[in-house]
Amino acid sequence: MLLILIIPLFSMRLAFTDAGNDPPGLTTRQAFDLLAQGFGPGFNGPLVLAAEVPAGSGQAAVAKVDDALRQTPGWHSSRRPVRHGRRHGGDHRVSDHVAPVRPDRDLVHRLRSQVLPAATAGTGVKVLVGGETAASVDASSYLSSRLFLVIGVVLVLSFILLMAAFRSLAIPLKAAVVNLLSVGAAYGVIVAVFQWGWLGGVIGIGATGPIDPWIPLMMFTILFGLSMDYEVFLLSRMREEWRRSTTTPRRWPTVWPRPRA
Repeated sequence: MLLILIIPLFSMRLAFTDAGNDPPGLTTRQAFDLLAQGFGPGFNGPLVLAAEVPAGSGQAAVAKVDDALRQTPGWHSSRRPVRHGRRHGGDHRVSDHVAPVRPDRDLVHRLRSQVLPAATAGTGVKVLVGGETAASVDASSYLSSRLFLVIGVVLVLSFILLMAAFRSLAIPLKAAVVNLLSVGAAYGVIVAVFQWGWLGGVIGIGATGPIDPWIPLMMFTILFGLSMDYEVFLLSRMREEWRRSTTTPRRWPTVWPRPRA
């Protein structure tokens, strides 16, 4: 059963959710929809582009970047004026742009890896993508990359603790495997309910979406810590009961001392 529940885990998508994932009856969801309806698509997740233009590059390089952005699917024109600033002979420009109807994380990755590098190749212009949506993508990537490190450290420390407490290799190995299965099953259930939408209407969730990256991190540390505590309590009580109810045979010396003269 645990192996079956683990299957949805392999399609887990980690990213921060927003008010658009709340149930329609909540005021936060209603405010999210009203802002998008009143101020246009993408108002809830604007992207901020900062460009560093070397001295002497002129407007041609910036125009090339603007043309590439306009041809990008899902991109909308800027709603706010561009702010300029000069430093060390260069030209710094910051522009607020509007993303699609919902904050689009795929658009952020596409801009950073494909559109902007191709548009600025050979021009010396450096363009950075920021804003609330981009910050969410960066924070999600950072926390996701640390998840396996946290799991490894917790496993090693728990194994050493149980090995020292019970002077056994089989007991900590069994505990690590079983608890990994149980935590993986918990992850699978979360994915099935909140990302796939299974039984979502029963518990009253809104729109399906990704899993916040801090949830698997905190779940693993808390659940694994509690399960290790129960493991120590249970095995300690078993050992106490065994020592109380088991009669240990007396061990006689194999070599008798010689009688004194």
